[in-house]
Amino acid sequence: MYYRNYLLNSNLDTDTDTLQTDILRFLSIIGFCLMAIFALVQAIPVTVNNQDLVIENMKTVILEQRQKLEDLSKQNKELVTQVKQLSNNQLVFNQYKKELNIIKFKLQNQQDTIDKLTKDKIEVDKNLVAYKNLLNKRNTIIISLIKDKEDIKKEIKQIKEYVSPKQVFKIEPAPMEKKKLIKKGLTVVFESDQVFLDLLSSRDIYFLITISGMNRGFYAVRKDMHIGFETEVKLPTLDFWEIKENMVPIEVLEAFKKWTTLASSKKLLFVGLSPEISEQIRNKNVDAGKFIIKENGLVYYSN
Repeated sequence: MYYRNYLLNSNLDTDTDTLQTDILRFLSIIGFCLMAIFALVQAIPVTVNNQDLVIENMKTVILEQRQKLEDLSKQNKELVTQVKQLSNNQLVFNQYKKELNIIKFKLQNQQDTIDKLTKDKIEVDKNLVAYKNLLNKRNTIIISLIKDKEDIKKEIKQIKEYVSPKQVFKIEPAPMEKKKLIKKGLTVVFESDQVFLDLLSSRDIYFLITISGMNRGFYAVRKDMHIGFETEVKLPTLDFWEIKENMVPIEVLEAFKKWTTLASSKKLLFVGLSPEISEQIRNKNVDAGKFIIKENGLVYYSN
C-alpha cells in the first residue's frame, strides 16, 4: 500500500499502462516471496518446546500431588478421629484401672480378714471341741449324780418305811399337837414358788388345807405338772407348820378353787416337812427367827 501511493505521487504523469505493469511486477515479486516463505515454513520440522513439556510434567505432578494431598488429608482426618477415640478409650481405661486398683485393695483387705477369721475359727473350733468334751464329761457326771440322787431317795424312802411305816388315815388335824411342834416366834418360808412345787412333787413336803368347821382336810398332790387334791393319803411322820396364803404358789390356790366350791370358805393352811428337813430345823435349837427352805430341802436360818 505504501509503495502504490508512492508511485501515484511520484509518477502522476506516467502512463497508466506503465503503472499497471509495475504493479503486476510488484505483485509477482511479493507472490514469489510469499511462496518462498511458505516453502521455508513447510520445510521447518515441527518441534515441541522443552518448556512446554516441563510445564505439562509439572501440571501432571501437581495433579498427582493434589490427589495425594487429598488422600493424605482424608487419612489425616481418619487418624485424628481414631486418636480421639483412643484418647477417650485411654481415659476410660485409666478410670477402670483406678477402680480396679481400689477393688484389688478391698479384695486384699477382705482376704486378710477372711484369713484372720479362718484362723480364729480354727482356734474357736479347737476350743469348742475341748468345751464339748468337757461338757460331755460334765453331763456324764450330772447323769451319774442324778442317778445317785434317785438311788439315795429310794434308800431314804426305804428307811422311812422301815423306821416309821406309812399308814392310811383320814386327816383330822389336831391343833394341840401342832402347837407342840411349832415354837412361838419361828416361821418357815420357801426360797421360791418353784422350790415349793419341786418339793411337793418329790414328796419332801405335804401341803394341807383345812376348812373352818370341818374335821377333814385336803392334801395337794402334784404329778406330771398337774395339781390335784386328795382327802386320804399315805404319809410318814411329819412336822406341820401353819403358813400364810402369800407363801403358797398361786397355781396351787387356783387349782383348789377349781377343785371345790369350799375354796371361798375360811381356811387354814399347813405345810408338813419331811424328817430330814425337820431335823435341820431342830438342830438350830433356836426360839425365834426364820427358816428358809431352799432347793433339795436345804434349810437356812435367818434371825
